[in-house]
Amino acid sequence: MGDERVIIGRDRERGQLELAIGPGDDGQRLVWFAGPSGRGKTTLLDDAVARAGERGFTVAIARGRAGALTTPYQPWLEALPGFAPAFNALASSGTDDPDSVGIALVQYLEEQAAQGPVLMAIDDAQALDESSIALLGYAAGMSEDINVTLLFVEQTDAVGVPRSYRAFLDGLVARRIVQHIEPHVTP
Repeated sequence: MGDERVIIGRDRERGQLELAIGPGDDGQRLVWFAGPSGRGKTTLLDDAVARAGERGFTVAIARGRAGALTTPYQPWLEALPGFAPAFNALASSGTDDPDSVGIALVQYLEEQAAQGPVLMAIDDAQALDESSIALLGYAAGMSEDINVTLLFVEQTDAVGVPRSYRAFLDGLVARRIVQHIEPHVTP
C-alpha cells in the first residue's frame, strides 16, 4: 500500500497550512501554527510537509526537545544534514559562535532555495535549546526574495518556555510578518 494519509475533520487546517506555505515561488513566508497539546499539530505538520514535498519543496523538520540536554544547534543539524559540513568547519576553527553559525545557516538555506523552494519546519519550537533559538532570527531575517518558508509549530500550554523564544516570536507578531494559524477544537 502507498503512503496514504487519512486525516478526518481537519480540512480547514490542512487548507490554511497549504495556503500559508504557498506555491514556493513568491519569496519568504513565516507561519506560526500554535495550540495546546493534543490538538494534532504534529500530525498536521507531517501532512503539510509531505504535501509540500509532493509539490517540489525541499523539506526539513527540526524538533525541539523539552527538558533534554542537547548538543548546541542539534535540531538544525538533524533537520539539515547538508549543513553539517559547514557547521563542522566552523566548530573546528573555533568560530562556532551564534553569529557565524547563523550566517552560515542563511547561506546554506539560500543555496538550497536556489535549487527550488524550501520548507523549514520547526516542531515544538518552544522547546528548542538556546543555541537553536539564536538561529531563528537569522533564518527569519533572510531576504524576503528567497523562497524559504519557515513554519513554527508551538505547544501553547508548554511550561518553561525560554524567554528568548518568546521574545523572538513576539517580535515577529508585533511586526505582523508571521501568519498565525490555530487548530480548531473538535467537539
